[in-house]
Amino acid sequence: MSLRREVAEAKNGETGNFFRHSEFDTVDDLLEHVTKQWRDRWVMTDICDEGILDALLRRPFFILVSIDAPITLRWQRYKARYEYKMSC
Repeated sequence: MSLRREVAEAKNGETGNFFRHSEFDTVDDLLEHVTKQWRDRWVMTDICDEGILDALLRRPFFILVSIDAPITLRWQRYKARYEYKMSC
């Protein structure tokens, strides 16, 4: 399972914000990487698997933030993601 497009390193430098996307084959690879670079800020979106969430919740540095949207907007986003995945 690839975690591509779900993990980004967030930096706030003199030139402004930027995100460097990373790809990991497993959640264990992700956790190993961010643990070694614990001083950096990391953002992960679309945690769709309970196993991934369970592994992340075991870490003291993990914070789960939920941002909700109207059901019609969430449905549109879900369909767009599904169509994108089917086109790859």
